[in-house]
This record gives sequence, structure tokens and C-alpha cells, in this order.
Amino acid sequence: MADPSEPNTSALSTPKVSSGFSISPIWIFPFVALLIGGWLVYQTLSQQGPKITISFKTADGIEATKTKLKFREVEIGIVTAVDLKKDLSGVIVTAELSQEAEAHLKDTTKFWVVRPRLGLKGVSGLGTLVSGAFIEISPGKAGETEREFIGLEEPPSVTIDEPGKEFTLVTNKLGSYTTGSPLYYRGIEVGEVLGQKLADNRIDITVRVFIHEPHDQLIRDDTRFWNASGLSVSLGADGMKLNMESLQALALGGIAFDTPSDLTSGIPSKAGTRFRLYDSEEAIEEAQFTQKFRWLLNFEGSVRGLVEGAPVEFKGLRVGNVVSVRLEFDRDQTFRIPVLIDIEPERVSVRGEGGGDRVISRKMHIASIKQLVAAGLRARVKSGNLITGQLLVDLDFHPDTKVALRGDGSYPEIPTIPSSIEEITQSLTALLNKIQGLPLDELTRSATRTMKSAEKLVGSQEIPRTLQSFDQALSTVNRVLNSVDNDIAPKLESALGEADQTLRTVREAVTTGSPLRYNLETTLEELASAARSIRLLAEYLESNPNALIYGKGGRPAQ
Repeated sequence: MADPSEPNTSALSTPKVSSGFSISPIWIFPFVALLIGGWLVYQTLSQQGPKITISFKTADGIEATKTKLKFREVEIGIVTAVDLKKDLSGVIVTAELSQEAEAHLKDTTKFWVVRPRLGLKGVSGLGTLVSGAFIEISPGKAGETEREFIGLEEPPSVTIDEPGKEFTLVTNKLGSYTTGSPLYYRGIEVGEVLGQKLADNRIDITVRVFIHEPHDQLIRDDTRFWNASGLSVSLGADGMKLNMESLQALALGGIAFDTPSDLTSGIPSKAGTRFRLYDSEEAIEEAQFTQKFRWLLNFEGSVRGLVEGAPVEFKGLRVGNVVSVRLEFDRDQTFRIPVLIDIEPERVSVRGEGGGDRVISRKMHIASIKQLVAAGLRARVKSGNLITGQLLVDLDFHPDTKVALRGDGSYPEIPTIPSSIEEITQSLTALLNKIQGLPLDELTRSATRTMKSAEKLVGSQEIPRTLQSFDQALSTVNRVLNSVDNDIAPKLESALGEADQTLRTVREAVTTGSPLRYNLETTLEELASAARSIRLLAEYLESNPNALIYGKGGRPAQ
């Protein structure tokens, strides 16, 4: 009999094991949430713009999550972080931009902070006093994609989309122009200076300039640029020169350029073309004369006021300039002053030649000058400016002077003569030498003896008596003159009146058509006729003396 306390295992069912996989409906909600979250993350990441870093020297005006990035006053990004560089040389600004800006992040893209600034052209960025500073972007149009940039400390004068061309000027001395200084064409502002830096050769200075459209078409390969900054005042042998481009150039500085009128029809220069920047407009004219031949002049007198660059003139016209002036001492205990000059033959036009370039060889030039020296060409110093005292070298013909050459043959030499001042000084010196040679002591003693004799004569009694007699004679002459004036003068006036009347009567009598003149002319004609008759009678009697007895044509009786 079975124990009732034991369980009946036969009555229990056998469990079934299933091999399938089932998900509880409760997991649907987390899965959907995960999908939505992923989609949101994807949407956020896909719509997020690029991140960039910009290096500045200072974070003045820049704040994380507040400072915006703008282009043409349209917001395109925001600053997310501002950190110091590891070497503390500046700050690194991290910013997030919109997707539209990603295509313009090239290595030519530029960034700068817009804040109130006082520049050459006035005050800019005043609007940021209310809205706060922001970072301006100038998109790049070409180049490689970039994410790390170096910000500009000053805003660029010309944005990258400004129409025009950029050129490079080369000079050896920086004038008073700077970034933002204007460029002028015949007094009109047509561009500006972008910047300047020392060239790779450490000698020249390169200046980047920008010319706006349509004025960039004026630039040709023969265009000349010169420094038009401020006020240029020069005192030289030619006098005082005062140059000023404009009042704006006087205050801001600037560069001017011009293109010769006969070249304006050429092809405009390409962007990036290099040009020479001259110190002044006059320096351009000097640079046109490329041929220079050096000559030596030896002076013995003073050349105080003759400096390097002084003009060399021939008959008042410039033909060269002074290169150097120095002092030399010879072993024979004499001093001389060798002066080197450059003669520029291109300044002299040759009659009969065409308008083409004229190139003269050194041999031809030396031969020509030597012929002129043989004809009397001489050099001397001459005052060029009485106010400054500066001298110039004057070339002219003095055929009566001697040729004195004292050079060592290193340079061809032109003989010199003393200046006009030296000639005057020599004449005065000779005159003083003659005066010094006079017997002044003997002349002084003789003059002293003469004065003593005169004193004795003045102190004698003869002088008063002589003066008294002279006074009496003057009184007598005075009385005679008074008598003439009182008695004779009226009679003389009457006589002169009668003489005038007589002359008037005679003039009327002898005028053409008067009876007296007619009668006189008739009488004179009759007298002339009678004289001819008497002359004929005399001639007849001379040949026929018997006519006095027998008459004209008579014969003696037989």
C-alpha cells in the first residue's frame, strides 16, 4: 500500500523545452528611442560646420561663446574657446563655422578682429562700441583647404574680392608711406599701399600696392612710380625746390605714378609685375641717361661748397654731375683737389641725327672731348647759389689759357682754370703787394713837410690881404652886373625885339612867291644873260681884234 505522504510523480506533466528566441514587447520602446537619438546625433553632426583655429597676438575684444565671425555683416560662426599658446607668444581662438563657409576655407583666407581703430583714413569700427568686437573673414578663392590660420593684427586695405590688380615696387629706401597710404595718378587717388617688407637680399625693400579698376589698365611695363610722400624741399646749386603732390599726400604720404603718353596704347601689365620705385619725379629723369663717362679735374684753389651730386654745366646747361671730391697731398709738399665728374652725352643732341637711340663708345667720347680741349675747353668752379654758397662745375671755352694736366692717367683729364673769385683774389693780392712796395715812409714825411708849409702860409699876413683884395674884386663885379641888369638889359631886350621884327620881314620877303624874290630872280637871270653875251664878245674880240676898228665882219680898204 502506498504511503499517502509521498508525492505522486506519475500525476506530474513533463516540461517542454523550446529552442526559439522571442523579444518582449517592452524592449520596443528603448530601441525606438535609440534610433531617434542616433538620428538626432547624425542630424547634428551632419549640419555642424567645420572647426578652425586662428592665432592672434592678443585676445583683446574676443570672448568665448560671445564673439561672432561675420562676412559682410552676416554671422557665419562663433568663437567656442580662447586659449593661450604653450610658449605664451599669443592666443589660439577656436571657432565653429557654418557649412556654407567650409568651401571658402583656403590658405588665402584672412581673419582679423573688427574693433574701433584710428587709421590714416579716419576712425573705423565705431559700430562695435554697441555690438561688441567680432572677427571678420575674407574668403579665399584659390589655394589648398586649411583649418589653421594666423589672424591679421590690422584689417587689410583691400579685400580679396576687390576688382583690380596688385603690383610690387622695389626701392632701396622706405619713404614716409605705410600700409593704407594712397596711390595717385595725376593727383587722383586710384589705389593704396598694401604693405612693405625687407627683400631677401637684405638690401632692397619691396612695397605691395593695389590699383583699383579701371585704373589698373593704366599700368604699362614702362610706367614710372615715385615717392610722393609729404613735402620735399631741396637746396642745391640749382636753387631751392619745393615739391608736394597734394595736401592729402602731405598728411598721409603716398606714391604717385605716370605713364608716358606715347605708351598708353600698349598692353596693360600683368598682376604681380615688379617696378622700380624712385625717390622723386626728378630722379626718373636722371635715370633716363644711362651713358656716363668719367673725367678727372684737378683744382688748386678752394672748392668749398662743391659737393657730390653738384651739376656739371656747359654754357649754363647741365651735362653731368660731380661724383666725388677729395683732397690729396703730393710728396713735393703740394696739395691738390681731384674732382671726378660724370659726363652724360645723351643730354646733348647731335644735329642731323634721327630720333633713335644714340650710343657712343668710350673711345669716340674721349676723342671728341680732347678735340674740344684743344679748342680751349676748360673747367672751373662757379657759384651756383649765392644763398647756400654751393658751387657747380662750369665747362666753357677759354682758348687763351694754358693746358695744365696733373693727373696720373687713371682717368682722362680736362684742364682747369681758376674761378672768377680766385682771379679777383689774385688781382687784389697783386694790388696789395704793389701798395706794400711803395715808399710809404718817405711819402708820409713829404706830406708832413707840405702840411707844415701850408700852416706857415695860413699863419702869415699875406693871406688876409689877399682875401680882402679878392672880396673887393667880387664887389666890383657885382656892381657891374647890377648895372648891366638895370641899364643895359632893357635896351638889349628892345634891340632883340627889333632884330626879330627885321628877321621876320626878311623871311617874308624871301619866301617863295614874294615880289622881292621874283624881281630878284628876274634880275639875276638878266645878269646871267648879259654875262654870257660879254663872254661871247670877249671871245670874238680875242680871235678878231680888228673888229674894234672895222666892225664885225669888216675888211680894210685896198
